[in-house]
This record gives sequence, structure tokens and C-alpha cells, in this order.
Amino acid sequence: MGSSVGLKRKTVPFVTVDEKRELPFTRDLELASLFTLAEARRDGEPLSAMARVYYPLHIHRWEGGVLLIDLLGLNHTSIRYNVIPDVDAFERALEAAADDPDALREALKKADLFKGFAGRKTVRIDGLIVQPKSEELSEFLGGASDFKAWDEVVVFKPVLKNSDIESIISSINSLRGAIKSDLKSLERTKSCLRDALGVSKKVVNEEIQNIRDRSAKVKARMKKELERTRERLRRALERDLNRIKKDYKRQVTPLRGERTKLRRKLSRLRKRSARGAVRDDPKAAEELSREIEGLEAKLREVDAAIRSLEAWRDSEVEKARAQYKADLKSEADKIKAEEARSREEVLEQRERVSKLAAAVKGVASRIDTLIRSKRGKLRSLSRLCLDVEAETADLYIPFYVFQYGDKRFSLYPPAVASGAKGILSRFKRMFADNLQSKMTLLIKPRAAFMEKYLEKAVKALGRKTALASAYQRAGDRLNLLRSREAVDKIMVGLVKIRREGWISDGEYIRLQEVLVENLGLISQP
Repeated sequence: MGSSVGLKRKTVPFVTVDEKRELPFTRDLELASLFTLAEARRDGEPLSAMARVYYPLHIHRWEGGVLLIDLLGLNHTSIRYNVIPDVDAFERALEAAADDPDALREALKKADLFKGFAGRKTVRIDGLIVQPKSEELSEFLGGASDFKAWDEVVVFKPVLKNSDIESIISSINSLRGAIKSDLKSLERTKSCLRDALGVSKKVVNEEIQNIRDRSAKVKARMKKELERTRERLRRALERDLNRIKKDYKRQVTPLRGERTKLRRKLSRLRKRSARGAVRDDPKAAEELSREIEGLEAKLREVDAAIRSLEAWRDSEVEKARAQYKADLKSEADKIKAEEARSREEVLEQRERVSKLAAAVKGVASRIDTLIRSKRGKLRSLSRLCLDVEAETADLYIPFYVFQYGDKRFSLYPPAVASGAKGILSRFKRMFADNLQSKMTLLIKPRAAFMEKYLEKAVKALGRKTALASAYQRAGDRLNLLRSREAVDKIMVGLVKIRREGWISDGEYIRLQEVLVENLGLISQP
């Protein structure tokens, strides 16, 4: 099995040099620093092998960026996928209830299903790697070159085939299509909500118009009745006023006549008294005076009676007019009562729509929450595509495997070499706890995201796996400690890192002794 046939194969340098480093970091320095680091990690077990191997990845150009795929299939990406509620059943319920606002409100009460997703699925995409940031991968790929397999030992051979890579792309597209379909369904449900609310509003508005039309007819009838009643009451009032006028006239006429007679007689007597006609007759004058007083008293009585009749007349007129107004108001109040009833019914219908709109808004808000979640998941799928300028190719990542005894394995990922000069560098080496600490100051991993993927391959070497079998079959070809050329370079490199101050004289001697002890194991040129 293999990866994409006919594609370019690329690799990256194992070591890049820090910009502060003045001297080149040659192959012998690389081997010596890795050997030193491996020895520092031995933890009581002898270092039995040190090998430079490659981890195959696939860079797939896709939608303006790249997908990173593990060709060994040891890594996978699990994408959680939320299942939307049964929108079809809800839409059918909306459609059935739209013509009845009360039924629609009852249907909305059953919209609790939109308080969350109906469930969750997990889609596993074997081989897809999603952790690295675009800038990290872009920087890591800097300086990539063609990989010449015939010059290298490829132990970790690609497992995924073209069809597997196509399946990865298909899974992403399928998942994205499903999310887009869910978004369309949720948006459609919101549209159905709006449509159902629109239908119910139309029903209620028609009911409001019916109320107004009925009320208008009732008021028109009542106004006509009011006009008839007004005319009837007006005629009755005129009759009552005429009756009162006649009764008043009948009773007041004799009194007025009597008052006229009294005034005339009183006038004559007063004139007589004024002329002094009886001045010489005291008795006659006294009688004249008594007669005048009697007439004045009787005139006052008649005036009082007339005023009493006028008060009675005014009171009766006021009562008649008040009754007329009361009877007329009673009829007019019926129209006002009808207007108030109509307004109350219209307000009830508007409140009905208002509550319905609030219920629809609540459901729509919950649907919006699900939509935002779906859109967020759609954006997260877009982030699977790393924004990196690179062509589609198989990428072989160099790294070192250290073996201790028969079963324990360790690794070191691609690194960056630091400079030896500078006060800060010297102080760090001076206060380093041990040899391993000093070596990690010299060479530092330059792609932290890669290490966990490499670890999976190295862990597989300690188990009964196809990778372990392939590694074991490579045997002596992989072990740099069995290569005369590699051991010589390590010895030369140890001299250089000692001169740079990364190891002490004592550490240098001990490391050389380890190499000398293993010279008998060399089996390759």
C-alpha cells in the first residue's frame, strides 16, 4: 500500500540554524549532539541504536489552503456533530395550526424541542490532522526540498492510499453539506414560523375588521334609533312644557288680575291720603290708613302666591328638561357602550396577536441559537483547511529514534540549533542541571506540534505492530551506531561541541569511551 501515486515527495531539513548562530551546524555536529542527548536520556539502560527515520505526511491543496494528512493513519480527527430537532414535524404542525391563532399558540408551546439539539454524533476522519496553526506549519515547511527515497532509508512507509485521501475529503465535504442542510432546514423553519404568524395575524386582522364592521352596523342602527328617540322625547318635552305653561297661566291669571285691582285701589287710596282729603277728620284718616295697610298686606300675599307659582313653573320645566336629557343620554350611552365593547374586543384581538408574536419570537430566538451553533461548526470546518502556501505533495518528516535495550524507545523531532556565543548563552549552560539540559539549549524542537504525532509512531515500535516489524527488519541499516561513517562524524562532532562549551572535558571523555566500547559493533562502512 502507498500514498498518492505520481505526486511530488518533499522533506524538510532536520536542523535549521538560529539566526544568532555564527558557525554552520554540520552533519557531524548534528550526530554528535543527538548522540549526546541520547546518552543523557539512557536512565541506566544502554543506548543500543540511534536511527534517523521519516514520518510520511500528505499535504493536500484544498480550497485555497492545505489539509494535513497522516499517511500512516495513526492519527485521526473526531468532529462532533449536533443533530437538529425534527423540524419537519414542527413545520407540519405550524401549517395545520396557522389558520387558528389559538391552535398556533398551543403548537408553539410544544416547541421545547428547540431548546437544544436532539442529540450528538461524532464523525471520525482517520488520517486528518487539525492541530497545527497555519503560521507554524508554514514556517516548518520553509526550506522544503525534494525527497530522494533512494538516498534514504524509509521505514515508516505510507499506509493510506489515494482512495483513503479521497475519502477524507469526501467526509469533510459530506459533513459540511450536512451542516449546510441543517442550516437550510432551521432557516426554513424560521420562515415557516414567520409565515404561520403572518397567516394568524391576517386571521386576527380579519376578525378585528369583522368586529368593527358589526359594531359600525350596530352603531348606525342605534344612531337612527337615537334620532327617533330624540324626536319623540322632544315632542314629549314640548307637550310637558305646554302643559306646565297652561297650568301656570291658569293659576297665575286670577292672581295677576287680583294684583292689578289691588294695585289700582291702593294707588287711589295713597293719592287720596297724599292730598289730605281726610286730614281734618282723624277718624277717617285712621280708617284710610288701616285700609291702605290691609291692601298692602293682601298685595304681598298675592305677589308671594305669584312667585310661588313661578317657582313651581320653573321647577316643573327644569324637571321636564332634565328628564328629557336623562332619557336622551340613556340612549346615547348605549352607543358609547357599543363603542367601548368594540374597542375592548379589538384590544383583546391585538393582545392575542401580541402574545402570539412573543411566542413566535421566543421560538425563533431558540432556533437562532441553534443556527449560530451550526454556523460556528461550519466555520470550524473551514479551519481544517490551513492557510499555507504549498503544493500537493507527500512530505517526509525527518526525526531521530533512540533505542535503549530491546524495548524502550525515545525520539527527537526536527530542531533548531542555537549559537554558542554571548553572555546569556554561557550563563544558561553554566547553570544547566545536567547534560540533557545543556543539549536542549543547543538544539531545540522547532515544531512542537509534530512531536505528539511522532510519539505515536515511536510508541508503536514497542508493540507488535506492522511499524515495529518494518523497523526491526531494517535492522543494521538504520542503526547509526553500526556505521563507521556515522561514528566517525559523531567523534568529530563531539570535539566541536566541546570547543563551543556545550560539554565539559569529563563529559567529552565519557562519551568518547562509550563510542570506543561499541566500535566492535560496527558492521557498515
